[in-house]
Amino acid sequence: NFITGAGGFLQGVLFGYGGMRIVEDGITISNPQLPPNVTSIKVRRIDLFSNEFDLLVTSTSYSIFVHPSGSTTRLCLSSGSPLPVGQFASFPLLQTSKIVPC
Repeated sequence: NFITGAGGFLQGVLFGYGGMRIVEDGITISNPQLPPNVTSIKVRRIDLFSNEFDLLVTSTSYSIFVHPSGSTTRLCLSSGSPLPVGQFASFPLLQTSKIVPC
C-alpha cells in the first residue's frame, strides 16, 4: 500500500469534491462539487470536537447529519444555530457553512 497516495486521494475527496476546509475553530464547507457523472457523495463519520457527522453532497445541495454522541460539546453553525442531532440539515450548494463547537 502506498499510504501517502491514499492520503492524497482522501484529501482530494474531502477538500475538493466535499468543499471542506479546516479552519482554526472548526470546519468550513463551501461550494462542494461533484465529479462528472456522479449523482452524490457521502462522507461518513467525520470527527469534530468529539462529535461525528456525515456530509452528503448532491447536485443541488449538501446536507450534514450529526450522529448522537455522549459529548457535552454540540456542533453549531457560526451563526450560533445548533445543528440538529439525528437528522439532516440541508443547504444550497452555493451557501457557505462554518461548523464550530457550541
